[in-house]
Amino acid sequence: MIHKKLRILIILIIIASIEIAFLVYQSEGIFFNEKVDGNIENNKVNSIEVLENKVIEEDVMDYDDLMSEDNGEGDADTEEIINDEVDDENIKSEEAVLEDEVNIEKLIILIDVPFTPQAPFINWDDPIYQDGCEEATSFMAVSWARGVSFDSIKANNEIALASSYQEENYGDYRDTSAKDTLTRIINGYFAYDKAEIKINIKISDIILELINGNIVILPMNGQKLGNPYYNPPGPERHMIIVIGYDEEVKEFIVNDPGTKRGKNYRYSEDVLFNAIRDYSTGFHEEIEGAKKTMIVVRSEYNNNKTR
Repeated sequence: MIHKKLRILIILIIIASIEIAFLVYQSEGIFFNEKVDGNIENNKVNSIEVLENKVIEEDVMDYDDLMSEDNGEGDADTEEIINDEVDDENIKSEEAVLEDEVNIEKLIILIDVPFTPQAPFINWDDPIYQDGCEEATSFMAVSWARGVSFDSIKANNEIALASSYQEENYGDYRDTSAKDTLTRIINGYFAYDKAEIKINIKISDIILELINGNIVILPMNGQKLGNPYYNPPGPERHMIIVIGYDEEVKEFIVNDPGTKRGKNYRYSEDVLFNAIRDYSTGFHEEIEGAKKTMIVVRSEYNNNKTR
């Protein structure tokens, strides 16, 4: 009987234990679920706050960007990138300028002026042609100015006729000064008026006339030119036409009637300028001083006035 009661008691204890365990399990499950649910709610709230903060932060960033665009400001990295890009552009610009300066071609001018020596048929012993440099240069210049060509026969005849004109009207044809070459030969015999005298000239004055499309007749001390084709020591009184300039080598290009090789002949600018010297009209008159004088001849087709 006792054993039976004891067994029943044990069974009741076991059943009670099971119920207690079940109740504890239930209570823990409820607490756990509430805790999980609470975390979920908290996570929802946190997520909403994060999203709101992100939106606010992005709005602030957008506003800062707008302000930086308006005020020309930005963060340090952006400024550094922009500065680097500006520096690169400046370097490229400087390199482009340097490249342009290197590639600039030197000034070269060559005006196509027909040529004749003052002795077209190599008749240097004849006084008319021996002293015919003024007539020859005037003839070449006026022929160019009027746009007409000529041959050796025409050149030979015109030089002789210009000499005869001077002798008839002025008593002599030899060694005419720059002023008399202009008035007696160019204005007088050839009846051409688009020419003028300029005095106290510089190298730049000659170049400027060439740039303007004009040609220049220069009275010279031929002995200072050092032309190897002259009969030594060269003429003390001589005239040539400057028809071009080469800046690369600093040379003037001329038609020099004192030699049959005188077409497009070159003299260094210093040699030519130092040799410029006007002289008096008359046969081997005494030369006083070294006036730097030129006759500027303008083409009939060139509207630029000589200055």
